[in-house]
This record gives sequence, structure tokens and C-alpha cells, in this order.
Amino acid sequence: MRAFRLSKGDTEHYTSFEELRAAWGLKAFTKQTKDKNRLAKQRENFCARNICPICKQPMVYIGGNQLVCKNVSCNGYKHEVETDSGEKKVFYTPVFKLLDETSAEIANNLFSEYE
Repeated sequence: MRAFRLSKGDTEHYTSFEELRAAWGLKAFTKQTKDKNRLAKQRENFCARNICPICKQPMVYIGGNQLVCKNVSCNGYKHEVETDSGEKKVFYTPVFKLLDETSAEIANNLFSEYE
């Protein structure tokens, strides 16, 4: 509950429903599916739509708006650079994908752990 009481004639003003929920001691609103089997299927479908272009395995959501390939055998994108001395250098960069705002919100709802 609130740590203070309003005196007579005073009013509280909230700028968002999240503030109102916190002030009244309510749980945060979640869009996540309550059915665990359906949630697992939704997570599986989301990962199946986002696959690594190199190893063709599903990418893993790591938070925010980022998906990465966590396959141990996948080195990532191969880059070959020729130096001034004529020597070829090969290096690899990890595969990642940045999600747009809508996809990031969906991923956050699917992969967050709520009580």
C-alpha cells in the first residue's frame, strides 16, 4: 500500500495506468499467454521464423531487440581481407539480428518470465 495518506481535499494525479497500478498495489499488466503449452508453441514458432543464414538453426532472443546465433559450430559470417603485403587474413563475425519495435515487444512478451 501507499506509505502516506492524502489529507482531506487533496487529489492524486497519475500520468499512466502503470503508475496507477503501482500506487494501488496491483500486479503489472502482461500480454503473455497463461497456457504454458501454447506459450511454448509460440516461442518455438517465433524462433523458427528467425533462423541463422549460415547454419540454418533457430536464433536465440537475448533481450531488448536482439537475436543471436548461439550454435557452437557456427562461426558466423566469413570475411577475407588482403593486406598490403599480399597476405590473406580470414576472420568471422557473429550472426545477429536487430528486431523492429513491434517484433521486439512480441519477443519481450514471449520470453519474459512472469509470476
